[in-house]
Amino acid sequence: TARTYGTCVFGHCHRFQTFWPKAAFNTHVGYAIGMLGSLEQTYTEDRAPMGWAQGFAFGYLHKNGWYDLYPVRLVGDRIAINDRVYKR
Repeated sequence: TARTYGTCVFGHCHRFQTFWPKAAFNTHVGYAIGMLGSLEQTYTEDRAPMGWAQGFAFGYLHKNGWYDLYPVRLVGDRIAINDRVYKR
């Protein structure tokens, strides 16, 4: 996705990932930020969905074009942001 679209953030991808294309290391990065759906799906039957993660991200866009992105992982019914734990 980062190779095709440049810097991007996208969700519902089941795993957290960050990717910098080697050819565009200084200019492009792609962020996959997990999903907010259920980890228990009927099509997985009795096998665990290995590596799936729930989460989201928030961030800041600066006037100079820079940005800060903070991925947040949902574990059970809790998230942690800046050392503070929140319960769903």
